Amino acid sequence: MSVRTLNLIWEERVRGSYPVTAYALGNDGNLTRAIPRPAEVRAYDLTRIDLGGERTPDVSFSTQTLTEIEVTAESRSFLGMTAKEVYLFHNGTKTQFLGDRHIVFIDTALSADGKRIVVAYSDMAGISFEVACGEIEGQLRWARNVATSLNAVAISRDGNYMAYGTEAGTVALLDYRQREDWQFLLEEPVRTLACDETGKHIIYGTAFGKIGCISVSGERTWEIGVAGEIVGVATSADGSVTAALSYVEIEDASHLYCLTGEGTIALDMPFPKPLKGLSVSGNGLFVATGFRDGTAQVYEVQKSETGELAPRRLSRNPKKDAEAL
Repeated sequence: MSVRTLNLIWEERVRGSYPVTAYALGNDGNLTRAIPRPAEVRAYDLTRIDLGGERTPDVSFSTQTLTEIEVTAESRSFLGMTAKEVYLFHNGTKTQFLGDRHIVFIDTALSADGKRIVVAYSDMAGISFEVACGEIEGQLRWARNVATSLNAVAISRDGNYMAYGTEAGTVALLDYRQREDWQFLLEEPVRTLACDETGKHIIYGTAFGKIGCISVSGERTWEIGVAGEIVGVATSADGSVTAALSYVEIEDASHLYCLTGEGTIALDMPFPKPLKGLSVSGNGLFVATGFRDGTAQVYEVQKSETGELAPRRLSRNPKKDAEAL
């Protein structure tokens, strides 16, 4: 089966909310977001939003302004990052990860069950770089030196595999015991990464518009090129549906691409404003996007049994889009 189009289910703008994260979208299409509490400074609710757009606040928390918050559809645990701190929120407590080190954090990732984390960071001078793996309770499992500047990390849904990408174009896969499965050298800087359920498919996006997949054996199975810089990738549990975001600086605009498991572009949706944040449900039936202005959208993936790819430009109107299908 191939992706035919995306059907917009709902759209909502909430000022001050954090972007959609990798595993925030459940198999039922419900989306988890960190949403500010009205009239309360630096107070948020971990909120579940169903397919009707109905919000259900779950966990309330307070924190300083964060660069990112990683939440998942399956867990009440989550993490937040600033340049100098990573905070772990678990069972009503907030702890710091690697709080005794003077470092600068670059990127973080949280497994779908909310139990394991991976972070990328440098020393204060930006000269040495490391990847570290740990538990949501705050325990450090291991830390590993990386020879060049780090840009991105990702973790498999089950938390057993971690990938990192570098400015020099290296993509590497490690397991939870720190064993390196493979390294692959690309021709350009890595900007973003995604893992499937068990690390069998690593999706990468580069600074110059390349989207590709590396298999469990460390071989590239496909790669395509599009306009702009790839700023987000996400994939289903089995790697059969992949989504990617590109940003075209000269237009100050974005594109959402939906790809099949073979790397064929099934859908190219242009947006007149920058996208930031992307999620694909584990079953590949839903895609969620976020914008820098706090807007989030949830789409249902429409598939074709004929295998015919029919890219469409959607109206962003759920009723109109449904009639068009």
